[in-house]
Amino acid sequence: MSPGDRRMILEQALQERTVEGYRVENRSDFQALIAKGKSAGERLASFRLVSLFGGRVTRLLLTVDEAGNLTSREVRFVLG
Repeated sequence: MSPGDRRMILEQALQERTVEGYRVENRSDFQALIAKGKSAGERLASFRLVSLFGGRVTRLLLTVDEAGNLTSREVRFVLG
């Protein structure tokens, strides 16, 4: 599979996820980190105490391998 084909597969997947409400946080040719939901800073900026404690950000790592297979896995960040 050519690099251009792999980039196209990733681009198509990103377009589909954008419709679902995800945003791209980081991207390379064959991999992208996408997120859905409000970050703690965004919730704090909204000045709504209820939203401060509700919801979370869901992050997915999308990867297109050399064979053109798209994989998606949830990524969780642990601070501290």
